[in-house]
Amino acid sequence: MAFQKKEKGTKQELLPSLPDDLSACLDGKFHVASNNYKVVCYNSKKGKWDDLASSTKMTSFWFEDCYCVIENVLYSVNDCTFRWYDTEVNMWRDV
Repeated sequence: MAFQKKEKGTKQELLPSLPDDLSACLDGKFHVASNNYKVVCYNSKKGKWDDLASSTKMTSFWFEDCYCVIENVLYSVNDCTFRWYDTEVNMWRDV
């Protein structure tokens, strides 16, 4: 289900429907990923959702219940491998 906030004179976009969501706030944007490797991010300054071009790279190591964000860095762990996501080059790096 998606919610829409109504404000006088403005139109707010709906959150895209994504099953099995993962979410994190990075670079001031709210990122939401689904199990089909799609990632969208909400830019509150622009008030809109954008598809993230590097979706498959970001979701390749982003696991449910095995991730966190510390000081604007996304970390994830799986099979004893601990990685962080480098948003500048769109790739996971070993810690």
